[in-house]
Amino acid sequence: MKKILLTVLISVSFMAVKAQEKAIAKVHYIFKHVNDTTKRDKHTRDEVVTYLGQQTSYYTSYSTTRMQEQTTKMLSAPDFDGNLVISRSTSGIKESYLLEPAKSQMVEVKRVASDEFLLETTYPKQDWNIADETKVIGGYTCQKATTTFAGRHYTAWFTTDIPFSFGPWKLHGLPGLILAAKDDQNEVEFEYSGFDKLAADVQVTIGTPAKAILSTKDEV
Repeated sequence: MKKILLTVLISVSFMAVKAQEKAIAKVHYIFKHVNDTTKRDKHTRDEVVTYLGQQTSYYTSYSTTRMQEQTTKMLSAPDFDGNLVISRSTSGIKESYLLEPAKSQMVEVKRVASDEFLLETTYPKQDWNIADETKVIGGYTCQKATTTFAGRHYTAWFTTDIPFSFGPWKLHGLPGLILAAKDDQNEVEFEYSGFDKLAADVQVTIGTPAKAILSTKDEV
């Protein structure tokens, strides 16, 4: 019961109070991004997660979730002495994305310092070419698919064993969950690191942060 309550508190703190739908699973990735092509050994690296619903998905940094788990665990500890020490990486991603394919809508949540801003952005559309090539990732048989999106050519690997048409970041629209993706310049990569179904008695609502400020890209 204590574990279930912890999950509820975490979900309320960073997901929307306005219920959209319950998350039924989540997929974890290691995200790598080369920001400076002259310094390929110094890249952004973060643990990221996509929460999955039947109709929507929410992609965000898992570092934030782990920080909230750490905080809640410390506060609820019997020997808590009132001193709270939290370490948080500042090199992780600052953007989260809520996808709603049925409405052809995407909302971006951008973190700036301690504030969060809500930005309605252009819905990402990808024209996928599905190949016959397959490989196994994390025990799942995956099929190759390619697309050109946002100025990059991506190769993705999806599995029909997990029937969600979502994936990391803005990538979606395949007949199965995207477990890995990479651009052909080796500058952006999403590496699969785990998939979990959420227990029926664990309430995690997919949505945007309740206190996020409605804004535009020009204002942020």
